[in-house]
Amino acid sequence: MDATDRARQRQRHALVNRVKKELLLAPDVDGDAVAVVDDGGRLTLRGTVGSMRERRGARRAAERVWGVVDLDNRLQVSPALGA
Repeated sequence: MDATDRARQRQRHALVNRVKKELLLAPDVDGDAVAVVDDGGRLTLRGTVGSMRERRGARRAAERVWGVVDLDNRLQVSPALGA
């Protein structure tokens, strides 16, 4: 891995951390239930949330973060969690 690859990896790691922070700050999202995965430059949200509203809120929160250009929302909805 050369210096350019390491720099890109650091940038992607920083982006993942910024998205995680935004999810934790979002009032309508259980940020602890959402994992943010860097799939080679594409961010993926994974986990289980309690409602479609929370799923949409997680996507909106992630998209608010500067630098997010490609996002795959793979969050599952389990209404039992929202009760």
